[in-house]
Amino acid sequence: MNSSLKLDTKSVSKQNGFKNPRQVSKKASRQLFIQKFSCKSPVYHNCRIYANDGRLLCYCDRRKLEWYLRRDLAKLVDDDPPAIMLLFEPKGRPEDEDNDFYIQSKKNICVGCGEGNHYLRYRVIPSCYIIHFPEHLKSHRSHDIVLLCVDCHEVAHAAAEKYKRRIAGEFGIPLYVRKVVDSNQAPMISGSSESTNFEDSGVSPLQLRTAAKALLRHGPDMPPCRRDELTQIVMRYYGGREVSKKI
Repeated sequence: MNSSLKLDTKSVSKQNGFKNPRQVSKKASRQLFIQKFSCKSPVYHNCRIYANDGRLLCYCDRRKLEWYLRRDLAKLVDDDPPAIMLLFEPKGRPEDEDNDFYIQSKKNICVGCGEGNHYLRYRVIPSCYIIHFPEHLKSHRSHDIVLLCVDCHEVAHAAAEKYKRRIAGEFGIPLYVRKVVDSNQAPMISGSSESTNFEDSGVSPLQLRTAAKALLRHGPDMPPCRRDELTQIVMRYYGGREVSKKI
C-alpha cells in the first residue's frame, strides 16, 4: 500500500512538473559554479605573429600583439583575426626547434567533450609538482593548460587527486609540503609508505588560505578551540613557527 502510494505521488509530481529538490539544488549549484569560475571571455584569440620573412611564428592573444605594435616593433598585416609582421629578425623559428605547439590555432572549447558555452582552465601538471621544476620548464606553462567544462574538470580533478595519492605512496613523498622558514628546520618524512600519512604531512594551499582568511576575519569572535585549530594549520605550513598577521 505504502509503495503504491509513493509511486502515485512520484507520477503526480512528474505530471504537475514538480522536480526533486535535490536535483534542483544540484543544478542550481552547478550553474552558480559556472557563473563564478568559468572563463568570462575567450581564452584563445588566435592572433598571429609572422617573422619578417613571412613565416608564421606563433598564435597569441591581443595583448601580446598590441605590445609589439605600441613599441613599433611590428606592423599590422591583417585585421580579422589580427596578424602582425615583426620588423626585426627573431631569434628562431618554432619549426626549426621541432616545436609545433606555437603554430597551432586553438579552439575555445572543452578538450574533453567539445562544450563551448563554458570552460575553465585546467593545469595538467599540478602546481605542487611544478614549483620544483627547473626555471626553464616553468616559463612555458601554457603547454600544460587546457580548457575543460565543469563536468570534465570535475572528472579530471578526481583522477588527478587519485594519481597524486598513488605517487605519494609509491615514492614516499608528501602530497603537500610545508613551507620551511629555516633550512635547518626542514621536516623529514620517514617511514614506509604504509606507515606515513601523506595528507597529514603538510598543508594544502586551500587549507592554508581558508584557515588564514577565517582567522583574519573572525578570529577574535571564534571559540578558542576553533581559533587554536586554525592557528595550528597555519603554523604547520610555516614549520611550527609562531605566526602573526604580517605573515
